[in-house]
Amino acid sequence: MPDLFTLEDQVHHAGEPVCPGCAEGYPERCTCGGLMHASESLTDADTDVALTTRCDRCGQSEGDLEEHVA
Repeated sequence: MPDLFTLEDQVHHAGEPVCPGCAEGYPERCTCGGLMHASESLTDADTDVALTTRCDRCGQSEGDLEEHVA
């Protein structure tokens, strides 16, 4: 059984390349070798979708990793 974790209101499967809780196109490979999972949620206006990401190995989001590269 995979390790489970919650991102937003979705349950994700750590280490699984096919995760039923992920947004379309995820998980992706993270630079650390883990998998970057993603959940979609509505914004305050309920018209736009916000994407929240987190790696199942290093715990960083895509935004965190982009800040380290910049």
